[in-house]
Amino acid sequence: MKNYTDYKNILKGLDFPYVVLDKDLFNENIELNLKRAGNKKIRLASKSLRCIKTMRMILDYNSQFQGIMTYHGKEVLYLAKQGFNNILMGYPIVSKTLIEEITKLRKKGKQIYFMIDSLEHLTILNEIGKQQKIKISICIDFEDR
Repeated sequence: MKNYTDYKNILKGLDFPYVVLDKDLFNENIELNLKRAGNKKIRLASKSLRCIKTMRMILDYNSQFQGIMTYHGKEVLYLAKQGFNNILMGYPIVSKTLIEEITKLRKKGKQIYFMIDSLEHLTILNEIGKQQKIKISICIDFEDR
């Protein structure tokens, strides 16, 4: 197993920026996560994995990895255009223009799920769903009080 000094020597003289991925450690990490998850499905968090190729490698590694959780609606649009499917928005959005763009992708068959945490979010999505004549899939984030 390589250590910091090994990588420092390997990368000596290279100009920034660059990305380094130790495939052995990468695969070890994937296996560890599969073991921890047991028989549960695993959704990738895109804010932790900013590299399209890396996300594809993980999703292709094992069918237990299914879907991506995103940070923002614009990221949903970008990832969907890159060919990803089964996308969950990790945070609610209220931009009607952005929601309409995303629902157009749903109409084309993309599996995209909107997060809601208030009646306002649900009302906006319901309104746009009626206008677009599409059922919008949601994930409800609630706090037990």
